[in-house]
Amino acid sequence: MDDGSTTAANVARAIAVSLDSASSLDARRAAVAYLESVKGGDIRVFANTSLLLIQKDCSSEIRLHGFKILQHLVRFRWHEFNIQERSEFAKVAFSLIMEMANPLEEWALKSQSTSLVAEVVRREGIVLWQELLPSLVSLSNKGPVEAELVSMILRWLPEDITVHNEDLEGDRRRVLLRGLTESLSDILPLLYSLLEKHFGAALSEYSNQQLDVAKKHVAAVTATLNAINAYAEWAPLADLAKYHLILGHAILHFSI
Repeated sequence: MDDGSTTAANVARAIAVSLDSASSLDARRAAVAYLESVKGGDIRVFANTSLLLIQKDCSSEIRLHGFKILQHLVRFRWHEFNIQERSEFAKVAFSLIMEMANPLEEWALKSQSTSLVAEVVRREGIVLWQELLPSLVSLSNKGPVEAELVSMILRWLPEDITVHNEDLEGDRRRVLLRGLTESLSDILPLLYSLLEKHFGAALSEYSNQQLDVAKKHVAAVTATLNAINAYAEWAPLADLAKYHLILGHAILHFSI
């Protein structure tokens, strides 16, 4: 029985063919058709295959495809997992964020991994979000790379619900948005503190000619600003003002 390794090898080859301009049109079409067919196979093999594809020894192209497959699985086949499997998947998704806390990781991979966590939260619901939030706060305090990742998760969660994720049922969207609204007293102060902390650190490191370190803090600031913009789309103006995000956002833009 395939534990995912055989399928992963086949998928990796198909990805390579589909991206290779030297491949014939028929070969690329066959590769794309195979990649689509994999999405409809056994869900546990599907999951194991995807997790193998995102390993660090794979190329960036293969890892990106692996993350996209995982997102497809969560979005369209989450209900096929049992409760224990969903819990384990959520733990694995969060652990991937820890692995991404590496300055050498590409932005696209960070984006895909944080988007996966947001997708899991949307599917599993507010209970998981409430359990996850303290861990995200703790992670964000470890350093600029971790702060960037946490801000990216915070950005994707409301942005996809309110704008992009049309397949999320109305009732579930309302429940999750209500849960996020109740969490604003935790989320908004966190975003403000990250903005203040890493903007100050970026200026300090830049003045000390520590440019590589300064760039990490700038990345954290950029991710935090993007998250603030996502919440500004729907969060009450009074809350944004209460936690100084309107003033902080404006000052930072003028500074930049």
